Amino acid sequence: MGIGDTGRTEVLHTGARTWMASQQGHPQAAAAIVQLFKGHYLTGPADDDLQGAVGMCSLIKGITEEKDDGGGTYAKGSAGTVNGTKSLSIVATGPDGETSTLYVAAEGEPYLLRTEQTQGSEPGQLTFSGFKEPLTVQAPPSDLVIDVSVFTDQLTTA
Repeated sequence: MGIGDTGRTEVLHTGARTWMASQQGHPQAAAAIVQLFKGHYLTGPADDDLQGAVGMCSLIKGITEEKDDGGGTYAKGSAGTVNGTKSLSIVATGPDGETSTLYVAAEGEPYLLRTEQTQGSEPGQLTFSGFKEPLTVQAPPSDLVIDVSVFTDQLTTA
């Protein structure tokens, strides 16, 4: 997962555990954080702050099952391509006036290829790929895993 110029993070999630590893840090991040976290995965109990990253794993489900509360509108956008796949865009406008654009495959199965928001408090873009490719999630080696509470303790004393 890439988040603008704040860096890149790898999130591994199974039904029971979550691991998060920084792949590329923000250039202005504190040196202590980079050193403590570099090359390692953070993990913690089901009620810790890492669980916010789990929401990314269910993003498509959330988009496709989202209930319309009557406050938003949807409009057909334009044809285009996303990573070489023909697409059709759908422009969603929320009750607050913020717009998001969903790009759906126009040929074959209608996979969600990209979602982007160019305005508002959290602008960003997510691109999806690897549909129907086999995926096996394995826990990282234990010597590369740091419990988030230990990481937090080390961070406060650094």
